[in-house]
Amino acid sequence: MKKVVGSFGMALLLALSAQSPAIAGEHKHHHGHDMKAMKQMSEQKAVDAVGVIHQIDASERVLKIQHEPIADWNMGAMRMKFHAAPGVDLSNLKEGQKIKFKTSNPKVGRYVVTEIVE
Repeated sequence: MKKVVGSFGMALLLALSAQSPAIAGEHKHHHGHDMKAMKQMSEQKAVDAVGVIHQIDASERVLKIQHEPIADWNMGAMRMKFHAAPGVDLSNLKEGQKIKFKTSNPKVGRYVVTEIVE
């Protein structure tokens, strides 16, 4: 029995490892985003975006924004959290306000508002 389980386990491991590069290349998570595309986003400069502020946490410098599609990142519209860069003034922003902003993704999964355009 031990040999059968060991052989089965080895066969399963080999089958999975043979497919893992293909699976990893197609694997999508983090709200349905393609992780390969997210890595490319993190290597790019800030891009233009438009959205409505839903929540402001001034002490943490975090904005929850319902943004329109971001074409440069092939990202659909959604509500998500953005960290405000140190030079971004949050004092004039209000919940419900529509803004145009520049955003970057310096680290996968961390989105940053680098500038409020209007």
